[in-house]
Amino acid sequence: MRSRRRARARAHPLHRPARGPPRRERLPTGRAPRERATVGRAVVFSSYEFFAFFLPAVLIAVALAGRRHTGRGQLVVLALASLLFYGWWRWSFLPLLLASVGFNFVWARHILRRGSPRAARWTLAFGVSANLFLLGWYKYRAFVAQNLNAVFGTHFDAVPVELPLAISFFTFQQIAYLVDTHRDGRSESNPVRFAAFVSFFPQLIAGPIVRRDELIPQLGRRHRFTSAALAEGLAIFTIGLFKKAVLADTLGPAVDPLFLEHSPVGFLDAWLACTGSMLQIYFDFAGYSDMAVGLGVMLGIRLPDNFASPLKAVNINELWSRWHMTLTRFFRDYLYIPLGGNRVTRPRHIFNVMAMMLLIGVWHGASWAFVLVGLTQGVGVAIHALWTRTGIAIPSLLSRAITLVFFMSTAPAFRGSAPEHMESMWKAMVGFSDRPFGAGSRFSDADWVWILGGLAIALLAPNRQQIMKWPWRSDVAYVVVFGVALASGLLFVAGPVPFWYFQF
Repeated sequence: MRSRRRARARAHPLHRPARGPPRRERLPTGRAPRERATVGRAVVFSSYEFFAFFLPAVLIAVALAGRRHTGRGQLVVLALASLLFYGWWRWSFLPLLLASVGFNFVWARHILRRGSPRAARWTLAFGVSANLFLLGWYKYRAFVAQNLNAVFGTHFDAVPVELPLAISFFTFQQIAYLVDTHRDGRSESNPVRFAAFVSFFPQLIAGPIVRRDELIPQLGRRHRFTSAALAEGLAIFTIGLFKKAVLADTLGPAVDPLFLEHSPVGFLDAWLACTGSMLQIYFDFAGYSDMAVGLGVMLGIRLPDNFASPLKAVNINELWSRWHMTLTRFFRDYLYIPLGGNRVTRPRHIFNVMAMMLLIGVWHGASWAFVLVGLTQGVGVAIHALWTRTGIAIPSLLSRAITLVFFMSTAPAFRGSAPEHMESMWKAMVGFSDRPFGAGSRFSDADWVWILGGLAIALLAPNRQQIMKWPWRSDVAYVVVFGVALASGLLFVAGPVPFWYFQF
């Protein structure tokens, strides 16, 4: 059975071969293949190169800097290691990251020097607009040009440019920094600390989107390494590695063909494919989030949680408050609340909800599929808000089931499938399949077990936050449990499969 999984993993379209880029007709996001294929090996936490070479080298360098120097030495090491980590993927985009960091560092201080509140607001608006322009140029320019050309017959250049890794994350993090600077009149005066804040490698690539006061005060302090901190960080990292390598990367080969081949599927296969696909993304992002927190703990940095068992939520609003928590918090604090939140009229509240969820959907990708993701999730959140005002309670178990079915049914859009394929999948999910009735399942028995087992783990197993609160009575038991999990994760690493959120 293991040999079969490894054989399928080697055939997984997201796995890189030893040499040369992967050959694919279409990515789940609908982007050009090169945008995801360029992710290098060092930026994948679940790769042997990272775990065996990069991470030990950084830990040793930070520890030595802490022994011989003050916290400033460790700060320099973290900043240089983070830039090396990013540059390993593609050195040509490192100047872009540095330019973005330099601009926002200078501009935040420029905001504070404005004499009047009105001038400060206009300065803030320019800084935020400059960041959004950079993000829009790389991520949305081709999509906008394609639609303008289709509607108005124009001839704008619609050739996609290569998407810099993590541009959505470091752009939003710096926008939050500028807004917070304007609100409370405080900015960072140390350029090295600010660079480390933006580029801190455990959270740079796929979050969490960290706020200024959550990370900057921890940078520059002298951190003494202890066996307890290293053990805690390694345990958290191990939980994430298990989710990523053992669960997400094994589910991928089972469900990806049904979305990539665009061939007819039956009722059960459609639901199984959507369930397996969302579980793949679920465990992939949960794994990254845990590994990021674990790496931070090893380095003496506490990062905010970014994932908290969203599939256990009792409603769609709670689900999104648990899924990519810092992204949802960003849009809540900098868009939803400034628009009035829920302290407005009912139509305006619905508008605020729809605007927030639409932008969350579009943030995930420049395609109409992600516009549809935002709209459908917004409708779900809006319906929940309206239902809550009625005062009619739904039994918890039924509410959880409705939330889960609704979320799983959005998989074709979340995968960025072509419109005709989304239509085919959704028709099959409601019983109007193009596949002949009685045709055999395209999933093997092992696939059924793996997908349903993954669903059971997501719904029933304790999450990382709960596990780390358990009272461990024996050091031996602790080592054995996490040693087995770490060994399992490393054994299942068939290749450095990029994290799903790298493409965002």
